[in-house]
Amino acid sequence: MTDRELLELMMGKMDQMATEVKTEITRVETGLKAEITRVETELKTEISKVETGLKAEITRVETELKTEIAELKTDMGRIETNMGRIEADLQFTKNTVVKIEIEHGEKIKLLLDASVQHSEQLERIQEVVDRHDEIIMRNMR
Repeated sequence: MTDRELLELMMGKMDQMATEVKTEITRVETGLKAEITRVETELKTEISKVETGLKAEITRVETELKTEIAELKTDMGRIETNMGRIEADLQFTKNTVVKIEIEHGEKIKLLLDASVQHSEQLERIQEVVDRHDEIIMRNMR
């Protein structure tokens, strides 16, 4: 074999190997593209499932919150009603206390006045008794 023949044989082999490499690259590329498409489809499906689940969960939580808020509003209404009643009762009690203080104040004043009068009367009586005691004591001597 001559150098030229050897060179042509090597060139032919290189061309064949290049073709085989190109074919293998195309096969791998096609396989990877198919795998990427499959993974992409699976991811989209999973994302869709997660999205659907999250939307359902958000709706459930939203419904629960609306229910809780409605209950709180009802409770607040009851509390406001009760507060109104308590305020009315408190005002009635204040008015009653003021009335009692006025009435008792007048009665206490009358009692104190009577006590002062009795004390003054007792003092006058005591003075008379003391004078009589003096007279009796003088007469006994």
